[in-house]
Amino acid sequence: MNIYAPREITALLESHGLALSKQRGQNFLTDMHIAQRIAAAIDEPAASAVEIGPGIGALTIPLAGRYAGVSAVEFDRGLFQLCTEIHTALPNVSFIHADILEYELPGNSPVDVCGNIPYNITSPILEWLLITNAGRWHKAAFMVQKDFALRLAASPGDDDYSALTLLLHFAAVMKKKFDVPRSVFYPAPTVDSSVITLTPHTHTDMKLFPLYRAVVKSLFHSRRKTAHNNLIRSPYLAVPAALVEDAFRQCAIPARERGERLSFDQVYGITRIFSLAESPAILTPP
Repeated sequence: MNIYAPREITALLESHGLALSKQRGQNFLTDMHIAQRIAAAIDEPAASAVEIGPGIGALTIPLAGRYAGVSAVEFDRGLFQLCTEIHTALPNVSFIHADILEYELPGNSPVDVCGNIPYNITSPILEWLLITNAGRWHKAAFMVQKDFALRLAASPGDDDYSALTLLLHFAAVMKKKFDVPRSVFYPAPTVDSSVITLTPHTHTDMKLFPLYRAVVKSLFHSRRKTAHNNLIRSPYLAVPAALVEDAFRQCAIPARERGERLSFDQVYGITRIFSLAESPAILTPP
């Protein structure tokens, strides 16, 4: 059985009474060489890995050849049962039926996290990895929508630069490895993909993240307003104008600068200064 061949994928699903779910973004990779490249994307891998959404196992097979142990977490019960039946030749792989957003990474030793992530839940998965499981992962390799990867890699002032860019930079360093055409999926999606790797930061204080997120959401609340005005009129944060002005002076930020032009270091600096004062209060969780 060739799980990379569209005709055999269809036959395999039909034999198990399954159908593709557009709602869950199910597009199966049909190129074995690309699956191998994704599995090898992480330099100096950990001993074990967690795979997000194995589907029918296109990425699981090369991961099993690189890691001593793989935990493949699949939300779809039908696909979970299918994988447990057809991949019995992979003794170092454990298939787990669970929602990845409710799954806790093992805490005894950091693991690598890999997956062809459904486009509709990419942002929640990143927050699950970077924040909920902070300190529990070694590195990550994900295939994501190409436009999403461009947003993550954007620089201050770029059209793609966004709150998401800054939230990622708080917890990790991203590298874009290579692009993947839509033609190597079945069924073919309407967009191309990119493979990225993430390495956790070691110099940020994770305790600052709730305040940092409120600052970031405030800065991008209205792109037409200056960063200063967005902060003092934020629906997410209560902070006196005098403290904002003091933070801008210490971080060398022009008074009329806009939020989309601030670097990570500047936004992190603002957050640290706010954290040392008694006055800032997070109002509505972003």
